Amino acid sequence: MTRALRILNSTANLTAVAVVAPPPEAVALESDFVVILAALLCALICVVGLIAVARCAWLRRDSGAGNSPQQALANKGLKKKVLQSLPKFAYVDSNPGKWLAT
Repeated sequence: MTRALRILNSTANLTAVAVVAPPPEAVALESDFVVILAALLCALICVVGLIAVARCAWLRRDSGAGNSPQQALANKGLKKKVLQSLPKFAYVDSNPGKWLAT
């Protein structure tokens, strides 16, 4: 009888192992699914990055549409004629409360 129990126990263990292990087709299908999801995620990240770059380029183009570099340099500061027309004052050390026009 011990031999019969040993055979029954061994067949019970085999069926339990067979139920637990997934078939090879299911493993291949699952790995293909993971690869497809990873590829879609990478494509989504690339598209979002390209949209961000295009938006940045579009905003930079719109902000500088009417200004050329020569116009931007020409519009900085006062002209010499206006600067020379401003009054000039000198500080006198001996009399700190007064400024002298020169």
